[in-house]
Amino acid sequence: MKNKSHTTAFYLETLLMIIVFVSIIVMLTGILGIARVQSVQARELNDAVCLAENAAEAVSASESAEDLASLLGGSVEDGEAVAWYDRSRKPVSGTEENRFYQVRVSWEPAGELVSSSIRVFGEKELYSLDTAVYVR
Repeated sequence: MKNKSHTTAFYLETLLMIIVFVSIIVMLTGILGIARVQSVQARELNDAVCLAENAAEAVSASESAEDLASLLGGSVEDGEAVAWYDRSRKPVSGTEENRFYQVRVSWEPAGELVSSSIRVFGEKELYSLDTAVYVR
């Protein structure tokens, strides 16, 4: 009898350790999955900020919306300079399938001051920036 109760206790302890071990593995897998999603979101936001920064530099170097579009490697649509970029932030034409980011820059002259709104889109709007530049 005494031997049987030791065996039962051993199996119960082993079963409990397996349950704890599996639950820890499930919890760590969930944490790593959440970290992966946040990493992708952070990368997309970082890319959007870099593209907006580059577009702001292009706005300050431009004299017109057409000049801005050529600096961005895009075209003018509805009074906005529009450019497409792939996941590595390299410009691509609007007809290619590997386009991922879209940068839209408005060009709103008011005398010698030009206001611009820079918006970066992925699957949704990722980042926006308002800027202005003095144009001679």
